[in-house]
Amino acid sequence: MGPTLFLIWYSFVKEKKEIINFFSFKSLIVAILFCTQSITFTVGISEASVLIVLTAIATVPIFAAFLSIFFLKQRYFFSDWICMLVAMVGVIIVISDTNENMQNSNFFLGGLMGILTALSIATIFTITRKFNDFSIIPSVSVGSFSSGLIGLMLSFDFVFNVQVYWPLILMGIFVLPLSFLFLMLAPKYIDTSFVSLILLLEMVFAPILVWVFVDEKPTLKMIIGAIIVFISVLFYIFKQYSKSKKILILENNL
Repeated sequence: MGPTLFLIWYSFVKEKKEIINFFSFKSLIVAILFCTQSITFTVGISEASVLIVLTAIATVPIFAAFLSIFFLKQRYFFSDWICMLVAMVGVIIVISDTNENMQNSNFFLGGLMGILTALSIATIFTITRKFNDFSIIPSVSVGSFSSGLIGLMLSFDFVFNVQVYWPLILMGIFVLPLSFLFLMLAPKYIDTSFVSLILLLEMVFAPILVWVFVDEKPTLKMIIGAIIVFISVLFYIFKQYSKSKKILILENNL
């Protein structure tokens, strides 16, 4: 994923300024944060309950909102906070419908890893939003590549399975690079909390895609949680659209 992202960026780079920014302090911070979120997420789901980790990661919009308030001077209304909290509830409903045995799970480790992942992602979004001319893709590619190297060094019993060779290539060259490319560029154009809420739509589409391609039917609880998340995001989109429309009308009247 890392090399693919870097090649995409280098193929479309237009100014020398973008290359210079690659060696800046901001670039180093983003690379460290992306590497951190990759490692903490992997450690969390492998050593603790997936439910705990994903519940903690669902706090990304909240972290993004607080960081935007302090560093971007962004204002949020009561309805905005309600949308974020309701979306979090929907995520919890979706992921709580699991047969996973959590009796022996490390709640503290899972929660800590999930919170660190959410905070790292929210901080990356905030940096991207604050420094609009900053080219974030090469930093993300370095962070991704670094986390992969760290994981490889720690995998003492690593055995390459030929059966998953093509799925790994597909994910590493197309699926993950393209998804993270658009995700990391999104805060340049829309609010960080908005991007974070859209990120939660993964909980909506995942059961549907599993149903279509794996023939594993989602439960009623999963469907209800997914609908809650979807409605929350739609309401937030409609609210942002209405606010933008009002601002445009006021500017035209002036």
